[in-house]
Amino acid sequence: MIMIPFTFAIIFFISLICFLIFAYIRQRALKDFPGPEPNLFFGNVYMIMFKPLYDYMDMLMELHDMYGPVLRVHDGPLSTALFIKDVKLIEHILSSTKLINKSRQYQWLHKWLSTGLLTSTGTKWKQRRKILTPAFHFSILENFVHVFETNGNVFIDLLKKEVDKPSVDITSFVALCTLDIICEAAMGIKLNSQVTKTSKYVRSVKEVCKIFGMRQYSIIHPSLYPLTLNYYVEKKAIKILHAHTDNIIEQRITERNKCVKDKDSVDEFNQKKRLAFLDLLLESTIDGKALTRLDIREEVDTFMFEGHDTTSSAISFALHSLANNPEVQQQAYEEQKYLFPDLKTAKPTVAHLNDMKYLELVIKETLRLYPSVPYIGRELTEDVEYDGKVLPKGLTVILFTFAVHRDPEYFPDPLKFDPGRFEDTRGTNPYIYTPFSAGPRNCIEYMDIMMELHDMYGPIIRIHDGPLSTALFIKDVKLIEHILSSTKLINKAKQYKLLHKWLSTGLLTSTGTKWKQRRKILTPAFHFSILENFVHVFETNGNVFIDLLKKEVDKPSVDITPFVALCTLDIICEAAMGIKLNSQVTKTSEYVRSVKEVCKIFGIRQYSIIHPFLYPLTLNYFVEKRAIKIIHAHTDSIIEQRIRERTKNGVYELSHKNDVDEFNQKKKLAFLDLLLESTIDEKPLTRLDIREEVDTFMFEGHDTTSSAISFALYSLANNPEIQQKAYEEQKSLLADLKTAKPTVAHLNDMRYLELVIKETLRLYPSVPYIGRELSEDVEYDGKVLPKGLNVVLFTFAVHRDPEYFPDPLKFDPQRFEDTRGTNPYIYTPFSAGPRNCIGQKFAILEMKSTISKVIRNFELYPSTSQNKLQLSPETILVSKNGVCISLKNRP
Repeated sequence: MIMIPFTFAIIFFISLICFLIFAYIRQRALKDFPGPEPNLFFGNVYMIMFKPLYDYMDMLMELHDMYGPVLRVHDGPLSTALFIKDVKLIEHILSSTKLINKSRQYQWLHKWLSTGLLTSTGTKWKQRRKILTPAFHFSILENFVHVFETNGNVFIDLLKKEVDKPSVDITSFVALCTLDIICEAAMGIKLNSQVTKTSKYVRSVKEVCKIFGMRQYSIIHPSLYPLTLNYYVEKKAIKILHAHTDNIIEQRITERNKCVKDKDSVDEFNQKKRLAFLDLLLESTIDGKALTRLDIREEVDTFMFEGHDTTSSAISFALHSLANNPEVQQQAYEEQKYLFPDLKTAKPTVAHLNDMKYLELVIKETLRLYPSVPYIGRELTEDVEYDGKVLPKGLTVILFTFAVHRDPEYFPDPLKFDPGRFEDTRGTNPYIYTPFSAGPRNCIEYMDIMMELHDMYGPIIRIHDGPLSTALFIKDVKLIEHILSSTKLINKAKQYKLLHKWLSTGLLTSTGTKWKQRRKILTPAFHFSILENFVHVFETNGNVFIDLLKKEVDKPSVDITPFVALCTLDIICEAAMGIKLNSQVTKTSEYVRSVKEVCKIFGIRQYSIIHPFLYPLTLNYFVEKRAIKIIHAHTDSIIEQRIRERTKNGVYELSHKNDVDEFNQKKKLAFLDLLLESTIDEKPLTRLDIREEVDTFMFEGHDTTSSAISFALYSLANNPEIQQKAYEEQKSLLADLKTAKPTVAHLNDMRYLELVIKETLRLYPSVPYIGRELSEDVEYDGKVLPKGLNVVLFTFAVHRDPEYFPDPLKFDPQRFEDTRGTNPYIYTPFSAGPRNCIGQKFAILEMKSTISKVIRNFELYPSTSQNKLQLSPETILVSKNGVCISLKNRP
């Protein structure tokens, strides 16, 4: 019996020796990184173990001041972590596609969130992110505005009861409001927690989060945690949270079962039922299997936490910041007055919310000073070399974004609440401000993804755009030249069939004999001698455009795209169709809106998993159908109007062919006239033949030019020295800048402006890629591209390849001054080869005329609110958040 205690003593002694040796080894492993000396038994936890949670941040900030931007902290006797506020190292880690594992501390959230999107990694994380990303598409988010509105009204009614009280803790009110919003918008369930005051869920979230914070720096080993009071508090709280989630899932399933017979039902706002986040989970499959109830619950729990608690925190801090900065509050209020005639009863639309530029700056500054997630934890999955040191695989790194956001090196006077600091962030490192994380695990873009894939896999990448469909994305210039220069490989890719309901088989989408016949008919419409007749069309419609822009002068931000779109529509209708549409004056932009809708749906359908057979069952089918009906009615109207004008008392106006207009110009030959008078095999074109070509040219000649002009004005606004040089050219060519009427000769002499346009089309090509379907086998580089293969010539990527365009993201018109000796296929904004754009000379003249007129009348400046372009390849390249600038009158 005496031996038993002795044996235990020996085991304990040996275990203690092993523990001390291992602790010493672990604590010396990162000796190259500075940090406070650890205690052998408690690491550095002893420094904070008796301090309240709210002191942690100050202490960590002080340690960084003492030891530098990379700080070693022993968060236990056997555990070491690096706290990092070095932006280069943060960028390296966050931008990596490999270093995406969450740190081990996140395991303490597993009982609540299991391994949902926040805590999972590897294949599971990729699968879940792929499933959930569509739930946050902009078109879906638009449906939630009235959810914000109705729940926000309840929130305001509750706050009215707190008026004139000396102090109000806003957090509990905000928490219930955001809970109601997230449940209704994302889960499709009206919780009404603000009315019923059912805040048990909110209290439980707070309890679990508080315990999570405490456990990160606790000396208690996880095996002993079940012996603590917090274990039982957490267990009870998680039980409440899971019961709440299960109830939401069951309620939604019940509602969905009721709606099977009435899937087109509308709500009390006469709005079609929106696609909820939860519905997406209920309908999703992985490897052909539906998600289990546990799969669904862990993602709902994750989103309820990430979407409710973090937003609640940000709103609360924003209101606190406005309360303590009255001048900022007043400026935000003035913006609201500017946007809404009746402030208290206004119901903001998505457009209104997007126009709240100053309020967005306020929110950004709030998230700088008070980021909802003050640090991001990662566990390194491989050794990382940095600054001559090695961060070993398995190390926990804490990216201390809170400290970066308050670093005076990046944010002068960092404790001052100053929304103006986000007005112009051009040239700043995006990793100095990461309130929504960054990199592959950022808080949920197509062009960026494709560029990254090319960087990873090379100039020719294979993409499976469906289970039975494969395409090659190509930025190899030799292969692009081979395909574009071929007189045989002219078939458009299968995706263009998605445009047939709109454009039928006009010049853009047709192939073979029909394409050759139509191109032969239409090419004379763009002969240089005919283009000269259109200059006064550019001039007169440009004058209307300028008059409209004068009303936008001195505004902090103007989205230029809708103004440009209407101007180019008027120009194309008058110049090519012979019809004065006057859409800029009458604001008849229904056609423009419909074109945008069809283009947007085309962009979505290219990468949709929905089989074309099932497409008529989707909402987009009906949106597209209505839009095409409007477009075709518009086209038919133009054709009928032109026929009426050509016919007087039943006789074509042949006797008037020598008439002149009010500018004493000979009547021009319109594109539409050419179609009306043309024959194929001695037969006139049918009305359908004419409509498909008019539709094609209206699209290709209006939307693409509108995109290019908008991006050119944006580029000039953001590059003042280039704008000044373009303006000086105008002064040298034209006597009276504001009243000048440039001739074709003047437009041709605008050499520098042409360089600006070329550089714009390099960075922002209106057509970012060109699709072809191979009509024969193609041998290239020892491989065979089989007949029938879809190839996507990724001109956007070629235009931004540093091999051909050094410093490719820099806007530098000079790079086009001398292009002798360069391969013409590295720059193809108008395509190239047999299927190149026949209207490119017309487009360049129109762009020159319009841009020239703008810079002669206005000084262009960047939008006073940050407006980083969000490029999206729909049918053409667009910016999802508009193309914003500001305007000042030139003296």
